[in-house]
Amino acid sequence: MATQSPFSFLDGLLQRVLAGPQPPAWLVHELQHRLVLFLNHVLMQEREAMERLTRQRGRVALVQWRVFTMALQVTPAGLLDLAPLGVVPDLRVEVSDS
Repeated sequence: MATQSPFSFLDGLLQRVLAGPQPPAWLVHELQHRLVLFLNHVLMQEREAMERLTRQRGRVALVQWRVFTMALQVTPAGLLDLAPLGVVPDLRVEVSDS
């Protein structure tokens, strides 16, 4: 007998939320900024990671998970920032559920 994940309810809930009305652009932009702040907070705890990212300054990574997409640019300090609109990414990262 196959058991079902207890988190399958959350997955179904997420699908229903995504199928509903889309959030306003200002809310999406604000949430992306909050995520960048969180990622930079984590990066600042790891000096080696910041040094490695410093060598990639100016490069853009397009990160995608399901319908969520965000373009991140590496700063000269080795941190992340939202990339300007229309920038061609140097790297594409797609996160899958499997």
